[in-house]
Amino acid sequence: MEFEKTLSPAVPRARSVLKSGRSAFRVKIGPIRVSRQKQQAGGVARFLLRSTIMKRVFIGMVDRFDSKRVRRIRRDRMIDRIAVSLICLIIPALIFLCAIGAFSSLAARSDEPAEKASRLKSAESNSPAVDPERVRAHVFELASAKYEGRKGKGAELAARYVAAEFQKLKLEPLFNKSYFQIFEKEPTDLMRGRNVGCVLRGGDRELADEWIVVSAHHDHLGVRDGKVYPGADDDASGIAMLLETARIAATARSKPKRSIMFVSFDLEERGLYGSRFFVGEPPVPLERVKLFITADLIGGSLAGISSPYVFVMGIEHVPDLSTRLEAAARGLDAIKIGLLGTDIVGVRSDYGPFRARGIPYLFFSTGENPRYHTPEDKPETIDYAKLTAIVELVSRFVDAAALADSLPPWTAPGPPRIDEAIVLRDIMKSLNEHKDMLKIKPFQAGLLARELKELEGIVKRGTITPEERSRAVRVAQLIMITVL
Repeated sequence: MEFEKTLSPAVPRARSVLKSGRSAFRVKIGPIRVSRQKQQAGGVARFLLRSTIMKRVFIGMVDRFDSKRVRRIRRDRMIDRIAVSLICLIIPALIFLCAIGAFSSLAARSDEPAEKASRLKSAESNSPAVDPERVRAHVFELASAKYEGRKGKGAELAARYVAAEFQKLKLEPLFNKSYFQIFEKEPTDLMRGRNVGCVLRGGDRELADEWIVVSAHHDHLGVRDGKVYPGADDDASGIAMLLETARIAATARSKPKRSIMFVSFDLEERGLYGSRFFVGEPPVPLERVKLFITADLIGGSLAGISSPYVFVMGIEHVPDLSTRLEAAARGLDAIKIGLLGTDIVGVRSDYGPFRARGIPYLFFSTGENPRYHTPEDKPETIDYAKLTAIVELVSRFVDAAALADSLPPWTAPGPPRIDEAIVLRDIMKSLNEHKDMLKIKPFQAGLLARELKELEGIVKRGTITPEERSRAVRVAQLIMITVL
């Protein structure tokens, strides 16, 4: 490689030429006169410059100078580009998120009560929320034609459906490693059936031997005169509560202190035979059962009149539980708790055998409606917003009871409660407003109007005597017999 007696003023060009290996290196800046010594020095310089080592050193010096400057420029440009890109991405994203948040807020205000109920878990809750779609699916399944009104083969199929749901939750069988308590040695087929049960063991060393029983009944009236009695409200609605409460308890963040058994009774429609058999042959000693909870007819409203009330009976024997019920109902706008004495309706469901043994109980019901025990008790007629809220209520209450340090014992009924008088007043007021639709006869209508006036005075006064309560209960019973 030859170099002329010229010097390059352009370092970048020198670097590029050296790297490319060009045969000549010409940068003419005019002739330069130099002395012999300087010419000799220049000859040495040319010799060194011709060498590969010196060429690499020279290129390296140029590269280091150039690369630092280039890297700094590239870095600054890169930072600018990144900053612009982030701004272009973040600002639209923030605008989009704000729009979504505003839309969600508006949508939340228009949600159905059932959807609101499933999200309104209290801050202290240990359990997940109720799934409205699961509740609805259970009712439609158990009230479908293949269950034949849940009597005979249909009742057995329903029992197996409940057991399969328990098994999916990996809950322990209740009856000697079996989900079924079979009573098949009865004298007639009418009294043969099977209860279904599972266990969620408590985690507290001292309280694990105390039990809470949550129940409903899976049987119904079957097929009569060629017509299927689906029993959507009676009591597929209760079984939906049972299965969803079991799911919530089984998937809670922490185990309950007390043990819980979930039981689906058979032959409730046959004189409560399933629950009576259970009490006669209990899987645990009955003295360990601290609270019994059951639900029947929880998907409608009393007399078919639109009403938010869900009636809770049995509170007269455990009045201290009323505050816990109120806490469990907080935020559930679709329902209103109505505390009533059991003597108003008598023994109408599976709480009967437990009540007879002095075991504290709570019975949840929305009351009889015109479709009760008819082929029209279909899943399409259920108020699912109300049903879901009631399932939420029961689930919250069971969770609180299972975690409580203590539960109140059975006590004899105390003085009449003014809150019961308020509920009776509201019932009679609603019946009076719909007396024409309900076809209440003139005599009963007059009696209803007089008692309603008495109750208005009692509520205004704020106290009720035992005599006043007895009269109000008799009138309410008479009117309900007439209406239903």
